[in-house]
Amino acid sequence: MSSVAGKSVLNLNNGADVKHTGLIAGAVASGNGAVNIAPGAKLTLVGGDSENNLALGSGSSVGYGYLNMTGGDVYTSKFNVGYIGTGVALVSGGTINVRDALVVGRQ
Repeated sequence: MSSVAGKSVLNLNNGADVKHTGLIAGAVASGNGAVNIAPGAKLTLVGGDSENNLALGSGSSVGYGYLNMTGGDVYTSKFNVGYIGTGVALVSGGTINVRDALVVGRQ
């Protein structure tokens, strides 16, 4: 998401079951990405131990990534919030299962 300049939004609603290698929101200059995860949704990231397995604001000092999670389940090996760029995670429900590392505000 947002690997080119522009805005993108990914909505995972009730019943969604997404499996992928990784998810980066806000990876480049002027790249803004938002991920919304609702109750009953599931996101499984199987990209191994990559720094960008699940990353918000990664790869550019001006990239912006946002996670709004009101429910559901996320499975990832690493979760980076503000990895080089700006990352925001608002988690008011659900569960984020991190196997290896949770990193907040890394430059």
